[in-house]
Formats: sequence, structure tokens, C-alpha cells
Amino acid sequence: CRNCNADFVYMLFGDGGFDGAQIAKIMSVMSRLKSSNNDSRSNLLLALKPLLSPPRREKVDTAIKLLKLIDMLPLLKDSGIFDF
Repeated sequence: CRNCNADFVYMLFGDGGFDGAQIAKIMSVMSRLKSSNNDSRSNLLLALKPLLSPPRREKVDTAIKLLKLIDMLPLLKDSGIFDF
């Protein structure tokens, strides 16, 4: 996806008038999140997915998204995005 990072930032914050430093922090978090794709929990779920029924496959997709969100929380905290 060509503009995924920009779309994600706009989706989260809308037209909130963020300055360049805040945008740089957000982009840093996004790049660190992308580089951490080798998650053993997600890999296990993805390996089991072909063996599951279609409704459970959807639950695996949801679980992987939740794992990514959970992994993002410490990155957001460390980045100082929410320091006012």
C-alpha cells in the first residue's frame, strides 16, 4: 500500500494540525512496527489457519490484528507521541 502510513495517521488523528515533530514520531513508530513482522505468536496462528474452519480463520485474522495493536502500545509510549 503506497500511502498506508499517511492514511493511518489521518485515520487516527484527522486534520488535527500536528506539527512536524509529532508526525516524525508517528512515522518512526510505524516503521518500527513494520520491521517487527517476525512475531512467533502470529506465525503460530498463521501456521494453524489452514487447518481451521472458515469462522475460526476469521478469528485468527482478528487475533493477529489485536496482537499488532498490543505490540504498538509500548512503541507509542516510548516515542513520546502523547507527551503534552
